[in-house]
Amino acid sequence: MHLKYLIFNLFLFFTLRLFAFGEPADSINRVYQLKNAEIFYTKGVNLGKTGILDSALLYTQKAVLVYESFQETDSTLLANAYQSLGIINKLLGKYEEAVECYDKSEEIYLKNNNQSLLAYIYGNKANIYFIQQDYAKAKDFHLRALHIFKQDSITYKNQLASTYNNLGNIYRKNGDYSQAILYYSISLNLKNIESKYTTLGNLAVCYQKDSNYYKAEIYYLEAFELATKYFGRDNLRLALNYMNYSSLLFKKNDKIKAKHYLLKSLEIYKQNLGEFHPNISSGYNNLGEFYLDSNLDSALFYFQKSLIALAPQFNDTRLSSNPDLNQVLSKTHLLSALKNKANALSKLAEEQNDIANYRLSLQTFDRAIETIHKIRAGYLSEESKLFLADNEFETFSSALQTSYKLYHLTNDNEFLEKAFNYSEDGKSAILTEALKNTHALNIGGIPDSLITKEKQLEKGIWSYEELIYEEKKKQDPDQNKLEYWNKYLFEKKREFDDLTIYLEHNFQNYYALKQVQHNLSIDEVQKKLKRKDVLIEYFITSNKIYTIVIGKQNSNILEQAMDQVFINHLDKLLNALSNNNFSNHGYQEFKQYQESSFYIYNQLLKPIENIIRNKNLIIIPDGKLAYLPFEVLTNEYIAFDRINYKGLPYLLYKNHFSYSYSASFLFNNNNRSQTAAKKLGAFAPTYNNIGSMPEGFTSFRQEYRERLFPLKGIKDEVQKISELLHGDMYLDYRANEKTFKKVAPFYDILHLAMHTIMDDQNPMYSKMAFTQQEDSTEDGFLNTYELYNMKLNSRMAVLSSCNSGSGKMQRGEGVMSLARGFIYSGCPSIIMTLWSVEDKSGVKLMTSFYKNLLKGKTKSESLQLSKIEFIENADQLRAHPYFWSGYVVIGSNSALFESDTKYYVYSGITLVLVALILFLFLKRRKINSTSLE
Repeated sequence: MHLKYLIFNLFLFFTLRLFAFGEPADSINRVYQLKNAEIFYTKGVNLGKTGILDSALLYTQKAVLVYESFQETDSTLLANAYQSLGIINKLLGKYEEAVECYDKSEEIYLKNNNQSLLAYIYGNKANIYFIQQDYAKAKDFHLRALHIFKQDSITYKNQLASTYNNLGNIYRKNGDYSQAILYYSISLNLKNIESKYTTLGNLAVCYQKDSNYYKAEIYYLEAFELATKYFGRDNLRLALNYMNYSSLLFKKNDKIKAKHYLLKSLEIYKQNLGEFHPNISSGYNNLGEFYLDSNLDSALFYFQKSLIALAPQFNDTRLSSNPDLNQVLSKTHLLSALKNKANALSKLAEEQNDIANYRLSLQTFDRAIETIHKIRAGYLSEESKLFLADNEFETFSSALQTSYKLYHLTNDNEFLEKAFNYSEDGKSAILTEALKNTHALNIGGIPDSLITKEKQLEKGIWSYEELIYEEKKKQDPDQNKLEYWNKYLFEKKREFDDLTIYLEHNFQNYYALKQVQHNLSIDEVQKKLKRKDVLIEYFITSNKIYTIVIGKQNSNILEQAMDQVFINHLDKLLNALSNNNFSNHGYQEFKQYQESSFYIYNQLLKPIENIIRNKNLIIIPDGKLAYLPFEVLTNEYIAFDRINYKGLPYLLYKNHFSYSYSASFLFNNNNRSQTAAKKLGAFAPTYNNIGSMPEGFTSFRQEYRERLFPLKGIKDEVQKISELLHGDMYLDYRANEKTFKKVAPFYDILHLAMHTIMDDQNPMYSKMAFTQQEDSTEDGFLNTYELYNMKLNSRMAVLSSCNSGSGKMQRGEGVMSLARGFIYSGCPSIIMTLWSVEDKSGVKLMTSFYKNLLKGKTKSESLQLSKIEFIENADQLRAHPYFWSGYVVIGSNSALFESDTKYYVYSGITLVLVALILFLFLKRRKINSTSLE
């Protein structure tokens, strides 16, 4: 073969010399070498198609070197070679190298404006992002490729089919099986018969995930038949389908057959890819899962082999050893193997009651969580980060449970500390990271021009995403608009990504500040707590509730079962609190409220009753507990024979309550270097220009966009508060969005009394409704995402509007509420509402709240006293917690004003000092007078 190749090259050389007679030697050499590069490139492509990847890589690299040596930097030939090199690297499991090659190829295609070749690049990049589980980015790139291929649907029929298939994969991974099946069906209708096996296999996985095992098996067998017919039984194309089919058989309890297909898959992968590859790692990982319930030693053996297959420089078979994150081929595959290994070690430790294996398990969980941090740092879209938070919640959950077991066995505070750290890690990581990024931008040495550019890009991205989101909700969306907006959005996202990468590479301090991972320790929390403070942090798993209690001098962790009884009582209690229909409210509803509130108290707080008595409680909730104001719980069951909400023993009378997303968030984001110049800016818009409220319609602040009815109480609320604090009022047409954005940064306290429009499907588009003005440059609706681009200097924002603290529950991140936007914009303390606040109640509660604040009381105590006053003056119906408990404090709970007591003490001391000085002066004068006599 080598002899033939040599003869061919000699023939080529002399032929070129013959035709180039009279040409300079350099020109002849150039033509010869470029022709040689083309041969290398073609050979690389053909070897890649046959699966001989190492040789394919070598020949393609040679082609690239030749093209580059002749400065063919703008040549499509070089771009094609880079793209081929990227594909081969991807097949070899070298994903970072693949993206680098695609980037170089894309740069040339962009210069040459070669749209069709760009589409190939976008599709290839999307496939890498998919493997890295950056599904939002993968979707963006596939959709861009799809649009380009659609311009010539006949020529690019196969490419369209592949793109639809790949989009189906993304929807499947996101759990949207109906949409995935739709895209797979479109793909099958476009594909040639011999290339349908991939999509058939994907359809099988989709039905398997949706628990339709019958259909899944049909599609797997059809995929096998096609692939075997056209490519043979041992072709690399069959390996993934064999592996997926084995998991179906395992679920159907056909373990012998499942193992056969799994081993067959692994054999094919090893024959084609060698010993080190992410797919080899997946095979060993699946083998470990196969043995997990029957032979833990074998399971651990294969999990360790799975780790070794990811790192060519790592071959340590000891269970105490894990590969370095920077040496592995794929972090997502590493994470999967580490989680399985950690859980297997924990299971083995439980069987043997072995502390050493528990320690090894925790050590492995630590490496897994470190990997999660690294993966999240590589994602630029919030959507992908939220997916990761949800998907990896179980990792933090398992790590916490293991640390609890070790603490229970050893009574060593090291494991209590670890449990607290895992709990913190599993809460609001994305919000914390966003705040960290803002901090890094401000003090990381970034020029103001680049900070402004980043904010403008971010604002543009959110604005166009909202336009697309709103257009798609219409019955007949304008496809031309959508296409233009999608193209613009894609380009702006690329620009934003490029800017982020530029900042990280060129400003070391900025990058270092972004990478800092620091949760507060228990000791650090205790130092920040006041004498009467107790912090209670909850962490809810699938069947357990963990309560971490931290006081000024002590700390502990408790474990309780969370059964269906608890869930039912919590649901009934939350429903009773947020339901505004009292037309059929009777004694049975009152009894149900009593039972549920007392039951939840007994489960959550009774075990720590002695620790929390008469304390200021800082609650870090988890799951549905984030919707619960704890003050409504009752610590005693009293057998009333009639409705008596006024007489219930609420915790409101015993404790002050404030809340936070996490302890680290609370204490790390509680610093204000300076106070805003003005004391209060209070806003109460008018909706009279939109429509009149029907007679008898109950006035709530949560309405649909097109039905913003006037709110009678808000003007009165704002006027009373402004009189108390001598603040600035923005009423009616002055309370518009444009004015708010202009003046809000100048106020120490912001008070917003208005409608909210919640969007649980996409919380970034939840809105606060200002006065609607047709001639304004603003639309009158302040979106959550717009707050992300504001910089507020307020120490407190009061969102006196419905559901400002409610919203979609995002596992691992918390409630995605409007309040998060104000937190992000720099406001450390929010007064927010958990449900639709009744208008008259809101006026009374807020007026009383500010009166208490002015006396120097903390925010939680001010709310407590205003609620107690409300109950005392209410009738039995309006004493129901629905009317008074909706307002809660999140974030900093510190007082905003000096207390009267301090004022009187300081005044008293001053008077005493003045009197003493006067006495001494008079006495001295008298002595001097006597001596003169």
